[in-house]
This record gives sequence, structure tokens and C-alpha cells, in this order.
Amino acid sequence: MVLNELSLQNPANDYYEARRWMDELVGAMSAATGAGVARVLRTKSDVRYAELAPGYPVVKWLNDQEVDREARRYFLTLVTKAPLLQDVIDEGVRDKTLIFDFFQREDRADGFGVAFLLEALPLSVRSDQRWDADHVELKVRYLDDSGELMEDTIEVVHVSRREHVRQHDDWIAQPSRTQCPAPCLSAQPPSPPQSHPSNDRQGSIIRDASKSRKMRAAQKVKTVFRA
Repeated sequence: MVLNELSLQNPANDYYEARRWMDELVGAMSAATGAGVARVLRTKSDVRYAELAPGYPVVKWLNDQEVDREARRYFLTLVTKAPLLQDVIDEGVRDKTLIFDFFQREDRADGFGVAFLLEALPLSVRSDQRWDADHVELKVRYLDDSGELMEDTIEVVHVSRREHVRQHDDWIAQPSRTQCPAPCLSAQPPSPPQSHPSNDRQGSIIRDASKSRKMRAAQKVKTVFRA
């Protein structure tokens, strides 16, 4: 599972509302792991210091005696991967994060992007109406093999409440959780003069270009579109 960091941008009005949000999130996490999702929640940064409400960060929620102790323990047990790619040894996934930029509306969405590339389940705190949905639309921006900036729209599975998990039982049960045809994932970055073709369609995204070229391509996209 991967936490959508955008859902923590708008704090609740008070800690009562923040408690309800976290109760829903933990319920969704519990339902997801019960359905077969791995018991880990990746976050962009140390989520303990994210503010749920004014003066009420996650670390205070974790020590809030008014909150169910087992819920707090469960959340803390699963939130063990920050930054997002900690322990990810697949260089293909790491390199794709340099090529593809993901956006929700016009907000950069790194958590959604990593979830997509890892075929993991993205979760949100239900802090806004757009997160109360079992699917979320994303824009994917990248440079094609001629160096032209491209944009595709994809729809990904998403969870912010326990009820959403039931909509994804079939997807969770799949050995490979590819979420959509994603035309963008067949794109290749600009190739250097000497390239090395690969029979692996997914791997060719990375192998057909040098690392330095990919870094420059990714930097170009991020410079133009960073929110």
C-alpha cells in the first residue's frame, strides 16, 4: 500500500474530525490486508509529523488515549517504508520514476505514481471529496522517443474507506495487478546514438537509454510541470 501524500495537505477542522479520518484510514488498511494486500504502507516522508488538524499531528494521534490502542498499534506497525522507494531494489521501477511524472488534477502525485509502478494499492485520508472514490484519474507526463512532451490519462484503483476495498477484490487477487493498458508505459525516452534493444517491453523503457539521458529527460519534465 502507498499513502497519497496529497490527502494530508488539508488538515481537519479539529481533532475530532481528524480522529474520524484516521479511523476510516485504518479500517481501509485492515480490510485491504485482510483481502491479501501486503502489510506495509509506504509514505513519501515520515508521516508521524504530518498535521491532521491544527496542533494535532499524526504523532499526537498515535499517543491519543481517546483513540483505540489496537488501531494505533496497527497503523504504526504498517507505516515502515519512507521514503516511497525504501527497500525497492528493482532498478526498472526506480528508473521509471525519473521518466514518468504523475499528477492528480494539477497536483504532483508521487505516491500515486509509485503505487502504479509497484502495482500497489494507493490509500488516502478522506480529507477531500476527491478522495472519497474507489478510482482516481491521473495524468502521466513523459518524453517520447523523439523528445516530445506527451501526456496520457489513466484511471487507477484507490481506497479511503473500508467499503472501497470490496470494489477491488478481483484486482487484489490478480498475480499481476496491471491497472490499465497505459499507453504511456510503452513509451521510451530519447535514445542515445548507441542503444541496446531489449525483448522485454517494460524493461525497454529503461534499457534503451543511458542513465544520464534519462535524468536529463526527467529533469526537463519536472522543471516544466512541477506544481
